[in-house]
Amino acid sequence: MQMADVKTRNPIKKEGTQFPGGPLLTHIDELQQTSVEKEKVRQIKGAKPLFVDHELLQHDFPEISLSRLEHDHPALKKLKGAVKDAAVKEKIESWLLDRTAYISENQASQEMVNTPIGTNAKTTLAYRPPQYGRALIFPTKPLRRQRSNGQPEHTHGLLDVKGVGLAPGKIPGYFDHSNGLLFLKEAFIEYLNQRLIQAIFRHSRTQFETVPVYAIIDPGFDIKFEDRNAGPGAFLVRRAHIRPENPGGLPVYQSAQQNVQLEIELLLRKYGLTSTNYVTTYKLWKEDGQIKITYGGKPIGNLNEAQIKNIEEVSHIREETVYFEGINIQHTRAVRQNPSYAQLVDFGSFRARQKFEHPILSLVSDKLLRWGGSIWPDFEVFPQPDPRYCVPFEQWGNTTEFWGYPARLHDTKQDILCEGLATDYRQGKLSGTQVMSLLNAFLQTATSRLTA
Repeated sequence: MQMADVKTRNPIKKEGTQFPGGPLLTHIDELQQTSVEKEKVRQIKGAKPLFVDHELLQHDFPEISLSRLEHDHPALKKLKGAVKDAAVKEKIESWLLDRTAYISENQASQEMVNTPIGTNAKTTLAYRPPQYGRALIFPTKPLRRQRSNGQPEHTHGLLDVKGVGLAPGKIPGYFDHSNGLLFLKEAFIEYLNQRLIQAIFRHSRTQFETVPVYAIIDPGFDIKFEDRNAGPGAFLVRRAHIRPENPGGLPVYQSAQQNVQLEIELLLRKYGLTSTNYVTTYKLWKEDGQIKITYGGKPIGNLNEAQIKNIEEVSHIREETVYFEGINIQHTRAVRQNPSYAQLVDFGSFRARQKFEHPILSLVSDKLLRWGGSIWPDFEVFPQPDPRYCVPFEQWGNTTEFWGYPARLHDTKQDILCEGLATDYRQGKLSGTQVMSLLNAFLQTATSRLTA
């Protein structure tokens, strides 16, 4: 698979640290997606930025560079020091909210899965590519002209925003992302994991990258389950990126994409992280001589004798119960080998482990049960966390409580902290600045190990 032919910029940030590499997309057709739908969305009342990466936004969008802001707002030139810094940040945040604080009309018109969403009369156009169930692409400038091929052109940039509602005609549900929304807890987890994994890639001196998070926005409403308010919602603003051509992002067997996904999983395990989780795990065992299979806890049936024999052969299952942990690496379309490159996106599934005990399963799109091959714990290449620099399990792993916040079954300290901070923020016990300070202190418990 070849990398997309889009120019990449990757300048120095500070003291040799780099921003995640591009490409930086400037108009919709660079998404390289068919059937992109144009959608009218409503502006949210009272949306607030909880976190903003001002430096990254200024790098990616020249229209909010310091020189451009001073040109557009001459009063900035007269300010100095901290006062000027604060004024510049306020202008950037106002620019960001004016372009991203919107909700789909379908989402705003119901209160089944969310508390009432306050909107005003202002609307804008956003774009929904295929497979974007709860995200939209926002241009930084409104459509002004058509390209020579009849496609819309945006000469400034694009913003990918997650959690902004379902498409027209979609009926919301309570689970599996079917509500069209994003919990604030989930946004915090994505923020932590994206920055941690980017630090790991830098430390390992690989060419792997992550799609960076620009901002977390508080839209002011809560997400609901059937009988209760489940937690505050959030918008996660990310760099726009080119998604894989194949739905779901699963690779073809023996492709560069499969090999690179496996390489990334093996690398992250040395640092005590994994993309695998309960949802992508197969459980195989035998009852009365017959093989039984579940995937994500759900039974797999309707296999004929030849298929069952095939699964027995590739899994090497005997009488014991075996859990095969399926890799859940999501990345952009640009993938290559020699040297290996990929840019990861969607970081909600990554969690810390103290030890890895089950076979790793490579999932593919063109094999029975997605079975692309497994690596068992007794294989030489099967990695375990390196104690010199792995994520500290005592800070990030399984527990009963953390920093005074209670836990539920299977929670990690990361889950507990992010949910507790989201709740305290919504209840007014912590400000956005205080929440981000605590998240960054937690992040430092892992990234501080990666200085050598």
